[in-house]
Amino acid sequence: MMKKTAQFISIVLHPFILFDIGIFFFVGENFHWNSQKLFMWGMVILVVNILLILFIKWGMRTKHFSNFDVSKRRQRFLLYQVVIFLAAIFYLVGRFVGVSDTMLQFSLLFLIFIIILEIINTKIKASVHIASITILSLAALEYYRGIFVLLLILIPLLGWSRVYTKRHTVKEVIAGFLIGMLIVIAANVIVK
Repeated sequence: MMKKTAQFISIVLHPFILFDIGIFFFVGENFHWNSQKLFMWGMVILVVNILLILFIKWGMRTKHFSNFDVSKRRQRFLLYQVVIFLAAIFYLVGRFVGVSDTMLQFSLLFLIFIIILEIINTKIKASVHIASITILSLAALEYYRGIFVLLLILIPLLGWSRVYTKRHTVKEVIAGFLIGMLIVIAANVIVK
């Protein structure tokens, strides 16, 4: 029962899902919930996610990746390179089509996040799950306040699930948390 609960938490709070939720709210707020623009960016994000999922599935089939989470540190380099490439394309397309400065800043922050993860990954396998939930929780708390303080409970809950399912060690979970905090601090400096 505990293992299934831990696996469920890891799936529901997967970085793909968290970034999609974060981007949805960010894009929605940025465009004042204009449904046409929200739909357009939603489709762009969906295409990027599908490309990443297909790439990971290909990596699993060709034995480049051991599992969907790309749990082995040495295997993550290839994944980070592809994500950096896609994030750079996303940023350049945004510049080309003339999105707002806020959207460009968000795209640039995501690109910086992935580059930092790749650099840190050369020394330790930091938890991207924890980094992602930390970023989303702290950003939502800072931007919306109030009830969003409850999102902070998800950080240790997800940390427990990652350690319990043996996807990460406590050290790797703490590293993910610290990276998430660093990104939030960097975002505040860049945006302000």
